[in-house]
Formats: sequence, C-alpha cells, structure tokens
Amino acid sequence: SILDPLKCMHRTRSASSKVRSGEFARQQPEPSLESLGVDASTIGSETLAYIKKHNLTQGLIDAVARAAKNVHEEHSDAKVAIAHELLETSGPPVLNDDPCVLEPPPHASLLDNTVLFLPAVAVTQLQLEPNINDDHGPKTMWTGRYWQLRNILNKQSRLSRRVEMSVDEKSRVHDLVTASPAALSSLLLVQKIWRAWFFRHHGRLAVLDHLEGLNVRGVMVYMHGSGGLTWHNARYARAAAGFSYVVVCPDEMAGSRFRSRATRALLTSRDATGYWENSLFYSGAKSAEGESLEFNTKVDEVLDDKEHFKTLYQKVYFVRRAELHFTLSRLPRFASHVGVVIMGTSEGAMTVSRFDDQRYGSMIVGRIIASYAAEFCYMHSRPEDALLGGQKDVPTLNLIGSHDEFFGPPAHGTFSGSAASIIAGAAVKQGWGKVNITGNAYRSMAEQGVLSGLTVTFPGAKHDITLSHNHAVRDIFLDFLQQPHRCASVLARWETHPFLGAHAILVRKCAPAGTDDAATDEGVPGQRVTWIDMRANPKYPPTLPHRVAIRSRATEKEIPEESLADENEMLKALGEQAHALTAHSVVHVGAKAALAAMHKHSSKLDLHKAHGEEDPYAAVYELKVAAVKKSMAEGQGAGDGPRESDA
Repeated sequence: SILDPLKCMHRTRSASSKVRSGEFARQQPEPSLESLGVDASTIGSETLAYIKKHNLTQGLIDAVARAAKNVHEEHSDAKVAIAHELLETSGPPVLNDDPCVLEPPPHASLLDNTVLFLPAVAVTQLQLEPNINDDHGPKTMWTGRYWQLRNILNKQSRLSRRVEMSVDEKSRVHDLVTASPAALSSLLLVQKIWRAWFFRHHGRLAVLDHLEGLNVRGVMVYMHGSGGLTWHNARYARAAAGFSYVVVCPDEMAGSRFRSRATRALLTSRDATGYWENSLFYSGAKSAEGESLEFNTKVDEVLDDKEHFKTLYQKVYFVRRAELHFTLSRLPRFASHVGVVIMGTSEGAMTVSRFDDQRYGSMIVGRIIASYAAEFCYMHSRPEDALLGGQKDVPTLNLIGSHDEFFGPPAHGTFSGSAASIIAGAAVKQGWGKVNITGNAYRSMAEQGVLSGLTVTFPGAKHDITLSHNHAVRDIFLDFLQQPHRCASVLARWETHPFLGAHAILVRKCAPAGTDDAATDEGVPGQRVTWIDMRANPKYPPTLPHRVAIRSRATEKEIPEESLADENEMLKALGEQAHALTAHSVVHVGAKAALAAMHKHSSKLDLHKAHGEEDPYAAVYELKVAAVKKSMAEGQGAGDGPRESDA
C-alpha cells in the first residue's frame, strides 16, 4: 500500500463509503485467551470475569499479548503482570482522569473549548466514563469539552491498533522507499492529501459522526448567558441530554480574550455533579485581556454612560452571533437529518432572538428564548435590533419569569420592576427602550408574524426560573423538544391532564381572523401564538426530582380535589377502620384456633366412646364449645364490632 498510493487511496475511499452506508459497525469481538498464548488456569477467575464483563477489543488483546511476550516465562510474577496489563487496558478504555485529558492543547480554539452534553446512548457507543445525570438517578451521561473527548477517543484508537512495526520493519520500508524517487514522490503526495483531510476533519465536530443512526432525538446548540455555563444554563443542557439530545454549547468564557474564566478539569464519575451544582466547568471569576466585553447590568451605571453601553452590547451581539454561525457550520453530518434546536438564556437568548438563521433552512426545527423578553430595551442600540431575525416558520418558545430582574415587566405588586423597564422610563436621564414593555415575547411574536409560537410566563419567578418553578419549566421544555411544531396547542393537549391542565392558564392567543374569543388577537393566516401562565404547585418543591414529581402527580388523578382538602380526616378515618378490622380479625383467629383444638378433642372423645369408655372432661368440653360460639355470635352483631371481653 505504501508503494502504490492509488491502491491505498482506493481502499480508504471504499472503507469510508462502507462506513457511511452502515456496512461497517463498531464491533467488540470476544477475546480468545488462546490467541494470547495464556493458559486460562493461570489467569484466575476474577481476571476472567473482568475480561468477559468489559468485552475487550482486539486491540486490547494485542496489548495483553505483548505484555505476556515481554514477561519472562520463568518469572514468578508473570501472572500478576499480565493481570495488571489487563486491568490497565480494559474498559472503560480511557477514564476521565487519564493524563491525556489533563492538559489542554496549546492553542485551543472555540471549537476545542466547546462543551458537549452527550446522552446515555452516546456514552455507550463511544465507551466513555459517565460523569453526570439528569435530575436524579445513576450517572449515565457525559459532559466535557470537545478537546477532552477527542483526546479520549484518540487514546482509545491507539490502544486498539492491530499492527505495530518493529524497528527492523521500519528500517526496511524506509530503505525501500528512499531507493526509488518515484515511490518517495508518490508517498509524499499521499501524505499531503492525508494531512489536508486531517485538518478539514479536525476543524469540525466530526467525532460525533459516530452517533449517526443511534436513538438520538436531535441536536441542540445552546448559547449561555453572560456568566457562562453556570446555574440554569447547565440545567437546561443536561435536561435536553437526558431527553436524548446531543447538546453543543460553545463556551466563550474558555480562552476568549474579551472575557474568560479559569476552567476545571474533566469531571469524573466520583465528582459531585448534582442537578443543582452551580459551576461544573469553571474554577475562577471572569477576567479579560485588553478590551473587555464583561458587564453588570446596574441601572445607574447604564444611564450615566449610555453610549458606552450601547456600543458594548452591540459588540457582545456581534461576537456571540459569529460564535453561533461558527458552531452551526461545524455540526456533525446527521444534524441536518434529525434537526437542530437553537436555544439561549439571557444574553445568549438575545443572540438567538436576533440571529438570522435563514441560511440553514429546514435544519433549524426549533428556537427557545429563555429569560429574555425579545423587546426593545437597553440591550439594543436601535429599535430594529430587537426584531426577531430568524425564519418566521420556525416554532419558537419563550420562557420568562414575571419577576425577572433584567427583562421582566414594570413594577407591579411586590415587584419593583425590571432593569429594562426602569431604564426605559428614566426620562430625566434620557433612558432608552420600549416604555410599555410587557416583560415577555408574546407581542413581538404575534406582531412579527411567527407562525407557531408559545410564550410561558412563570408567576413570581426571577431571572433563574428553575429555582422556583423547576417542574413547570421542565414540563414545558420537554414537551417542546418532543414536538416543537405543536407548541401553540399545548393547552388543548393538556386539557384532560389532571395536573398540567389545572396549572396552565391561558392569558392571550393569536389566531387568524374569524375567531370571536375575547382573549384572541387577530393574526396572519396560519398563525398560532399562545401566551400562558404556568403556575408551580407548592406540593412539589423544585428540589424534588422531576420524574418523582411526575409519578406522584399521576396518582392524584384518581383522588378528587375536594377529598385532598380533607386528606388528614380521611387518613384518620381509614386508620380507625384498619384498627377495628385488625381487632376483629384477632377475635376470629383466636376463635378458630380454639375450635380446631376442640374438634381434635372431639375426635378423642369419639375414640373413647368406641371403646365403651367415658371421658372425664366431657362436661368441660361442652361448656367451652358453647362459650366460644356465643362469643363469635356477639362479635358479628350488627354494628357492635368486637369487644375487649371477646378479645
């Protein structure tokens, strides 16, 4: 193959076509101890069980064979050395604390630092060490940066190589090639083609191509907020991964010269990675080199230097927009088949809202705007910057709290008003933004012609809506991921649900002309946009795992609401009935035991009579039978129940 580059290239293309067609599958053949030259009796039952459990690949068999070959046959520790090599090279082949994932590449790019949340099916396929779960249960998913995943898979590939040339073989091939200038020229051409392919392959998320054809619902590109992948950002991503989505999160905070944070090492299965952990990927505060895009939304500071903040927010959008374009253009091949949902929270939601996704066409199947109102506010320098920039036929979901500190509505009740409403109403300092702000994206979607949209407000929730309404958020979020095109009809689908139908309340809806409902706004033909209030149930605190809450809610549908109000009285009455039934059962069990003993004695009496003898205890026996029958008759009296004397 080295001397015939055309044959080599043909073989490579043929193999690639077979991989794409699915003819080649990732297989893990069972190991053959005979091929190792090892007697099974010398290995030990524990090591044999380990081999069978982890299903060693052929490459690992070769590694064990090399270890057995290098150990002298007469060495007393030969068995120990072979077992050690088995344990070092068997599955999971490369753990998350392996040295290969400790040091980042010298010039890590945005793609290298992209954070991935992989579902359980991907962990099984790629043979990774799971280090995260959804909101409860064992850890079955994996999260980490792309360069860490690539290093793990590269080491797995090195371990599974079947052929390793000796020094003599390498020298022989070198002499053969250098002796022929034509062969050397052909070899250099193959090398050039191979390197070009490698760099093209290296510049995209090609590793995820291995997941094509698996049970993956879709791909989500998630844009984090101004603080990075912390707090609710990671909760949304892991919830989507738990729903079998591959979640791709470009992380501007890792390595950006505008703003960055010190990063943590790759999480292992032993680390604390619970659902409510606030920082899974960073170990330090934000910093910047040179020009900084870091900001804190303090109303007085924004009003005192309006032009600076207008320019700053515009630069932030340009950087995040380029980040989103960069990521969408480097997704795995199967993303266009399963569909891509783009989602952002806070600053990331501002980017998703303004983002022009028309060049990606039907690949974009959904859009989620969380903790952002999509209205003209301090985040925009001009009113037109607040317009929705993407395709109007892409289903859009807006999640926001009614007490959002930054993009919520004006002051009402105990809420003092959001920063957006305060800055817009600051006429003395010439604030800017929409004065009659609503605090959600319903009006924007309805007026701008979004065909299928759903706005969900969570009463009393702040910027991080998961802290107070986690179950309600997940109900809406997962329903949208399952069928984005039906988001506007969520109330009709939940109408018969005993829990969701009672806690989702219609506020407004937008439909084509001809609807006489007072809560309906007239829209363009084919338009369906709905605004609902999703209330939290105090019976299910946010810290309760969502699946546990779902199971608990399912049992409530058989209990009427009026009965739930008298739950304590009902339980008390049931307890009294149970106590009475228990006492009654005790009486009957005792009586039956006594009767059984008496019948036994009766058989003895018959035996005495058969022999013409008289039983001296016959009179006592008759008295006992009469007493027991009387006790049972009184215990079964109408409404009297068992008495202490009976017991």
